[in-house]
Amino acid sequence: MKKANYTIGLAGHIDHGKTSLTKALTNIDTDRLKEEKERNISIELGFAPLEIDGVDMNISIIDVPGHERFIRQMIAGVAGIDLVLIVIAADEGIMPQTEEHIH
Repeated sequence: MKKANYTIGLAGHIDHGKTSLTKALTNIDTDRLKEEKERNISIELGFAPLEIDGVDMNISIIDVPGHERFIRQMIAGVAGIDLVLIVIAADEGIMPQTEEHIH
C-alpha cells in the first residue's frame, strides 16, 4: 500500500513564529540564506520533512515568507499544499495581514 503524502503550509504575519514552529516540529531551520539570518525574516520558501512516531505518512512543511514584499514566494509555495496552519503570535494577536492570509 502506498504511503499518503501531505504538505502543510504555514501562513501568517511576519515575525509570528512560522520558522520557529517549523524548527520546533522538525529540528530544521528553514531560513538558510545569509540575508534571512541577518534580517531574521524568511525571504524564500522553506521546506522541512515532518516525522511523527507511529505515523506512516510522508508529511512536509512549507514555511512561507510573511511579508508582502515577498508575495511571489508566498504564492509559489501554496500551489501544492494540502493543509494550512495559520500561525498567530500570542503577544500580538491577529493582525490585518493575518486576515489577508486567511482570504
